[in-house]
Amino acid sequence: MSRFYPVLMTVLAIVALFNWFGTLNNPTPSKEAVSFLGDLRDGNLGKSVRHFGGNTCRCPAKGGWGSYLVYASGQEPNLAFLVGHQFTASMPRVSYMKNDRSYILPWERPEDSSVDMDLDFATSNYKPFFLPLPLAYGKDMSLKDFQAFLADPAKDAETGFTLRLRPGLSPGAIKANERTIAPENRNEFRALEDIFDANKSKEKVEYPQVDQKMIKEALGEDALDFLTPKDMGRVLGEDGKPLPLEMIRPLIPRLVKTTIRMHIVRVGKLEKWTVFHFKFVDSEIVDPRNGKVFRVPGSKDNG
Repeated sequence: MSRFYPVLMTVLAIVALFNWFGTLNNPTPSKEAVSFLGDLRDGNLGKSVRHFGGNTCRCPAKGGWGSYLVYASGQEPNLAFLVGHQFTASMPRVSYMKNDRSYILPWERPEDSSVDMDLDFATSNYKPFFLPLPLAYGKDMSLKDFQAFLADPAKDAETGFTLRLRPGLSPGAIKANERTIAPENRNEFRALEDIFDANKSKEKVEYPQVDQKMIKEALGEDALDFLTPKDMGRVLGEDGKPLPLEMIRPLIPRLVKTTIRMHIVRVGKLEKWTVFHFKFVDSEIVDPRNGKVFRVPGSKDNG
């Protein structure tokens, strides 16, 4: 018994210390989700990328976590359409997920959660444009095909969904608008976009022949043309001439609602919560001509 009490006291001290750490700042998946979206809204690159992490051996996308914040990366899903823009977010809805990974000490237990937050653009001045796939990749589009898209913009909308959401349609809109980016992050955003621009400009010649064949077989003959989003392509009238942007802009559908679903994890109870991956579900785009709403069930996640 003489040995039991020191062991008991040690265990109690450890439990007390563990509880003290747990209540020190009371981190939760909800707080992490709200903070993450707040930093995106503020256009803060430095803070936004620090929210990412994971509970498995998983490297970030090519170019680092910043790949998810700029169009130039071609990373889908993407958050570029949210960076530096105002939107309304609902309270987080958290579901804790079962985790069967082993641990020795209580504070080493990993935790997984799914957090949903509804994003509303309907009541804000910012409503992202939703482009047809060819226009989002700089391709010309016939008036007939454009009209077919307008009749049912939700058809195949899950393909490249977030890369087709744009803050504007004029040339250069695909670049981060420095007026919406926190001043201390403007050089970082510019450098990040420049890295991808430099890489993508060599895309065609750098793919080995065997890789080109595999990509085309898997994704289609024109797949190499749909790897990097670009400034909006042109809509060609029946005479083959491009229609004025002023004529096209009022016709483009707008995003009014979507739900971001975040997989938020921590590797132990003394560690911080991080965003492991995310996707967008239950999106609604509206026809500005008549207010008709089209629903997009979901988009592929980046997990």
